[in-house]
Amino acid sequence: MADSKVVSIRVPDELLEAVDQLAGIKYPSRKAGDKPNRSQIILDALSAYIATANDTVNNPISEAVNSSNTVSALLLDEMPETWRELIQSMIDQQVNSVNDTVNAVKKQVKKLEEGLELVKPAA
Repeated sequence: MADSKVVSIRVPDELLEAVDQLAGIKYPSRKAGDKPNRSQIILDALSAYIATANDTVNNPISEAVNSSNTVSALLLDEMPETWRELIQSMIDQQVNSVNDTVNAVKKQVKKLEEGLELVKPAA
């Protein structure tokens, strides 16, 4: 994950506690006294949500998350409903932000393509 981007989000205390509890089960720390790998739980949940969303919407990210679909879905199925709802809300916010960015880029690409059509020399 050395080439991955850092994303900063605000997480309610109760959601972070739920993430840490699940991380303690699925991804415990390697060193005594360290916190479990909460980032992996969040990535698993995000991947599962995106994969689920891809079932109903054509999304260019689908191939990137398909490999973790099964594990992520199992993780979400094991969570209490309140945890799923909190995580779902957090994921929805991030996915909406990504979708907004993708749509903005698509609009820019379309404008660039239209501009190229205008400057093409006549054949």
